[in-house]
Amino acid sequence: SLSSPLSSKTKSSSESSAASSSSSSPSPLSWRTHKERGKDHFSAGRYHESLASYRAALAPWGDDDGNGGAAAPPIPDAERQVLLSNVVACRLKIVQESPRGSLTESERRIMCESAVEEAKECVALNDRWAKGHVRLASAYIASGEKSNDACNSLQRALALDPSNTAARQMLMRELRRDRDRRNGNSSVSGGAADASASASGGRTASAPSAPPFEGMQDDVTDSVGGGGSFQASA
Repeated sequence: SLSSPLSSKTKSSSESSAASSSSSSPSPLSWRTHKERGKDHFSAGRYHESLASYRAALAPWGDDDGNGGAAAPPIPDAERQVLLSNVVACRLKIVQESPRGSLTESERRIMCESAVEEAKECVALNDRWAKGHVRLASAYIASGEKSNDACNSLQRALALDPSNTAARQMLMRELRRDRDRRNGNSSVSGGAADASASASGGRTASAPSAPPFEGMQDDVTDSVGGGGSFQASA
C-alpha cells in the first residue's frame, strides 16, 4: 500500500535524525592511534597511561582507519607481538619505578603474573624474536620465583642474537643470584663460574649494578626483518 505524505515525512525525519546521531557519535580509535599514544606516554614516563593505550590497541573492537566499522581487521602478528612486548615493558616499569608503598603486594604479584602470561603470548607469535625472550625473562625475574626459566629464556635470546648485550648482562646477574642463593656467598666456583664465563664471552666479571629489568625501551619502531626476526626501523 502507498504510504501517506505524513508517514513519509515522519520516516524521512527519523532517518535524518538517526544519521545525524550516528555521525555525531565518536568513532572507535584505530589500534595504530592507541599505539602512538602508548609510545608518547611511555616516552614521558607515564607507564600506567601507556599500558592502558597499548592494551586498548589490542582490544578487538573498532576498525583500522577509525571510521567506526563493525568489525576490525586482524592486527598483523608482527604488530601484535610488538604491542604485547610493550605491554610487558609497561608492567615491569610500573613494578620497578612505582614509589614504595604505592603498590600492594597483591597488586605487584598480579602485575608480574600478567606480564609473564603476556610475554608468553608474545613469544608464541614468533619464537625467533630475541627481544620477546628477553621480555619473558624480565617478567620471570620480576616474579622472583622463576630463575631457571629466566635463564632459559635469556639463553634462547642469546642463541638468536649473540650481540644482545642486555640479555648477556641479565644472564650473568641471574646466574650469580642463583649461585648466591645456593651457596650463601659471593665467590664464584665450579659450574657457576663456567656458566658466568660463558655468558661473558670467557671473562668473569663483577656483578653489574644496573636495575633488575633490562631492555625496557619501547618497541614501537620495531619491524619485521629477515628470517622472521624483528629489527629496528629507521
